[in-house]
Amino acid sequence: ISDNQLTWPIFVKPESTGSSIGINKAHNEQELSQAIEQAFLYDNNILIEQGLNKPREIEFAVLDNIDDPDNPRISCPGEITTKRDFYDYEAKYLDNATKLHIPAELSIEQNKTAKEIAISCFKALRVNGYGRVDLFLDTTTEKFYFNEINTLPGFTAGSMYPKLWEASGMPFTELLSEMIQLGFYYYRANQGHEILKTPSL
Repeated sequence: ISDNQLTWPIFVKPESTGSSIGINKAHNEQELSQAIEQAFLYDNNILIEQGLNKPREIEFAVLDNIDDPDNPRISCPGEITTKRDFYDYEAKYLDNATKLHIPAELSIEQNKTAKEIAISCFKALRVNGYGRVDLFLDTTTEKFYFNEINTLPGFTAGSMYPKLWEASGMPFTELLSEMIQLGFYYYRANQGHEILKTPSL
């Protein structure tokens, strides 16, 4: 890799998988070749991205706001820590050492900046309903980077999305009710019907 291109480490990802399946971190040419070969086992299209050295993974739960569509609601920040090289499949589902920290320890300014980035990404990608926005915080430069948005986040007992809302004052049953309301809201929009501010069930 030349000075004008990506630098180690590099991440190789299948374009359409979830749960970090088929994703590998490469530290040299041999690992890069192996990672590309494995990624193509899962998808015809792959992504090759610049990696960061030991970034913090900061996540937000975002939920549309029927009463104020231009201002989606956003949770407190959460952070995932793992002892593995990165947050891979094993770290997500098999490693008991992986921890969720809610709320994440951020300064007031960091929290403000991260929320602004998360909301901007949610809007720019024209996400409807809800999504979990994942950011990286470079511990060297203190800069935030947008990683991805998960438009179908997990809802298991250990999933970050409902836990973030619970920590932000919205219990699970209320969150489900909000999501159902949003479902009716967008169903009416897609059918071309008049959209009510408070759709009834």
